[in-house]
Amino acid sequence: MLTSRPAAVGTSARIVPASLTLDLRPIAMPLYCRLIVALLAVVITPTWTSTAVAQPRPAAKNLLPAAPFNLNAAQQQLLDQVLLRWEKQSGKVSTYLCDFRRWEIDPTFAKKAPNNTLSESEGAIRYKAPDRGEYEIEKVMRWDQAKAAYVADESALERWMCDGVNIYEWDRKNKQLKVRPLPDDLKGKAIADGPLPFVFGAKAAQLKRRYWMRDVTPREQVGKQIWLEARPKFQQDATNFQRATVVLDEKTFLPVALQLFPPGIAPVAGKGQAYTAYQFMNPSVNNPLDKLSFLPPIAPPFWKKVVVQPPVAQGGRPVPPAGEPAEAKRRGLPAPRK
Repeated sequence: MLTSRPAAVGTSARIVPASLTLDLRPIAMPLYCRLIVALLAVVITPTWTSTAVAQPRPAAKNLLPAAPFNLNAAQQQLLDQVLLRWEKQSGKVSTYLCDFRRWEIDPTFAKKAPNNTLSESEGAIRYKAPDRGEYEIEKVMRWDQAKAAYVADESALERWMCDGVNIYEWDRKNKQLKVRPLPDDLKGKAIADGPLPFVFGAKAAQLKRRYWMRDVTPREQVGKQIWLEARPKFQQDATNFQRATVVLDEKTFLPVALQLFPPGIAPVAGKGQAYTAYQFMNPSVNNPLDKLSFLPPIAPPFWKKVVVQPPVAQGGRPVPPAGEPAEAKRRGLPAPRK
């Protein structure tokens, strides 16, 4: 049983567009990431694939000299309880499937679209512990300014899969099945140690090392959901998002929704800020009837299979993939306290 929740610190924004029926109405305007991620990854966007393997690791350094907010003793105790229970529940998940919807909200480029929604997508996430997962966007409707309507955008369809040995990307534009081999030290933990571990159910201590976190659950959701805000402590993680809000079901601790604010984009005066929102639906956990196959895929007809090797640094050694910043591991930075 969780400690009685103190008043939420700060305010929360609407997670999904206001026109939806999902009851996530907070005080004003927002995954989950990722449990599992990007899982949810997140769900959300598949940054755990492209960033974790293909990109050189930036220097790990503190992003903020101090916490962006302070927690009192009661708030810190509650956060610790939530993270430990989340870790425990995530550890029981061996297989996971869900459907999701994703919205791209942009008050600048979609100012005439309903709710400033630039696109709405539908997809699915499949996961098998410890290191197999698939993220697929099966339908995308994008706002067409000239037609003042949403039109299907097949060029924006996405699919990524990790079989524990390689990460596969279906590149529709170039008709290529890209294969990125996982380094030996990432096999068995690539998903949990990726750019969005709070979607894939990382350890409580790891989350507190990498992010400033706090409970921002609206009063009307207490007892039903848990809303957690996360802000990166390190520049390496800040390349993926500047702020995230993950919504968990309080009974199952499965992700219900996720909101990600992209890095380097400031709010538009009087219009809000661009963000990506996910809603996760129809979850299936540890169901023996779920057929999950993560066999190496075959390239579609007229496509090419391309092996993408990790970048090589000076001296001929591969550049380490992005996971938990090395500096965070060395320092063991504590969670924010007042």
